[in-house]
Amino acid sequence: MCAAPLAALVVPAVTWPLGQGDALLLAQLPATLATAGASAVLAAALGCVTGFAAPARWSPALLLPLALPPAVYGAAWLVTAQQLGWGPGAGLTFVTLLPGQVALAHAGATAAFAGAAPLADAARDLGAGAAARARWLWWPLAWPVGAALALVAFAQAVGDAGASAFTSGPGGSTLAVGLEILGRGADLGAVPRWALGLGLVPLLAAALAALLRRR
Repeated sequence: MCAAPLAALVVPAVTWPLGQGDALLLAQLPATLATAGASAVLAAALGCVTGFAAPARWSPALLLPLALPPAVYGAAWLVTAQQLGWGPGAGLTFVTLLPGQVALAHAGATAAFAGAAPLADAARDLGAGAAARARWLWWPLAWPVGAALALVAFAQAVGDAGASAFTSGPGGSTLAVGLEILGRGADLGAVPRWALGLGLVPLLAAALAALLRRR
């Protein structure tokens, strides 16, 4: 089901000639990957910490970014940043993407660590100290979960064109926003190619995350 819409992009992605749109999107790729990657790693770390240690009453606040429409969330961040004298750009996009990524990571970590507390209690009762529990229990549990959550958060950030449309600046400074601008304009040659690439990112991330969770 997920791959069916992507299949329609394959032929035009391969056969349509390269053009100016490809060059414009290629120029936005490094900043997009850097912003999405940095925010994903931080979000995965925060998600693991809050998923294990944060009280349950914090969850509604942590998950709130998932309930807000991306356009509303991006507009709110843009207005707030302008009042603080902070203009659109990679930094504002990073800050805007991070809460939503943390929300995803928190939800995933909470589910993944749901059965870990009894194991920690048992290890403590058997005499394992904090360092031993961290090395032999928490690290083997946390690193595959954290890596999987980082992949999911990265895929979400790379494909975001809702909130990022407000924070990335004129002309679009992220790949997804630039792709949307090209799709609405006259230069459609690059759209199938880059849309296919963006569509494959979450599929590959989900596959890698599943492999990591099996370790």
